[in-house]
This record gives sequence, structure tokens and C-alpha cells, in this order.
Amino acid sequence: MKIVEIFKDIVQDMLAVDVERQNRDRERFAKNLTNRRNSGPVGFYYVIFPQVVGFVAGLALTKILGMGGDMYVFFGVLFALLGGVYKSVSFDKIGLMPAIVRNIIITLMILGFVLIIVKTG
Repeated sequence: MKIVEIFKDIVQDMLAVDVERQNRDRERFAKNLTNRRNSGPVGFYYVIFPQVVGFVAGLALTKILGMGGDMYVFFGVLFALLGGVYKSVSFDKIGLMPAIVRNIIITLMILGFVLIIVKTG
């Protein structure tokens, strides 16, 4: 898989709502079952949720080990990558190397967004 294809896949996942959930809802509605529309998160949150959980886990581990300073960022980013790769490989059934590249790109996009907010705020 090329990096451009991986980037397009990330953008498509972020902008798209969960298609399987929509199809399930349509089938339920067609069968005269209750149409339960989740007003939950859109595709963007499904993509970044493992990174956020991993980052928080990295911060917690750093605090437990009594480290400080730059180690918070290091372990936070490391665990964000690990969480994203785990989700991509286990749940999305993506190969290991494309999952690593995909999650590096996602993590860099999140870090860039956070740095822009910090610098302007």
C-alpha cells in the first residue's frame, strides 16, 4: 500500500459515518423494528479514539513510574501509536506495516493540530 492510499483511507474513515451501522439501521427499519439512530460520534472520533486512549494510558504509566518532563510526551505518543496499531490490526483487519504507517500519520496529524492550538491559544 502506498502512503497516498493510506492517507486517502484515513481521510475517508474520518469523514464517513459508520456504514455498517447505517445499513443495520436501514434493515431494522425495513423489518418494522425500532429504528435506533445513534446520535453518537461520527467517523472522526472512531479513528482517533484509540490514539486518545493510548495517550492517556501513556500519561498514566509515566505518572505511576514517577517520571516527568519530556517522558510524558514520549510515553503518551508511544502508547497512542500502540493503541492505534492494535485497533487497526485487531478490529479493522489491516496488515501490520500499513497499520503502523497509518497510525503514524494519524498521530502526526493529531500532534500538529494540538501544536497549532497551543501556539495560537
